[in-house]
Amino acid sequence: MDSTRTAAGRIGVSVILSAALRRRLPASGEGPQPYTLPAGATLADLLAAIGLDAATDVTAAVDGELAEPATPLLDGAEVMLLAPMEGGAAAEGEATMSNVFRSKAMPSEANQSSKTAAARRQR
Repeated sequence: MDSTRTAAGRIGVSVILSAALRRRLPASGEGPQPYTLPAGATLADLLAAIGLDAATDVTAAVDGELAEPATPLLDGAEVMLLAPMEGGAAAEGEATMSNVFRSKAMPSEANQSSKTAAARRQR
């Protein structure tokens, strides 16, 4: 994205949506979609601008790094949004925002999840 074209006080980001999210948001097109947001916007602000409810469980990456709703966005950022596949959101240990960032807040629970996942792999 060409950041020189963004108006003062605004940032431009490029958003790539998974096919499942594109089906949910009929106005979105194929390929990266440009969005312009106020400077200082977060991932949560972008999700709202796209039309995704705050309760929607997605996996998000900003410039290739796993991101949470409070992640600040910079001009020219590339954001990838993925919806859990059928059965994936409920699966223990899936890397959705609610699972990943809930486990950061409760490390003992995350530790238990990784022990359970390791036990499953050994079966």
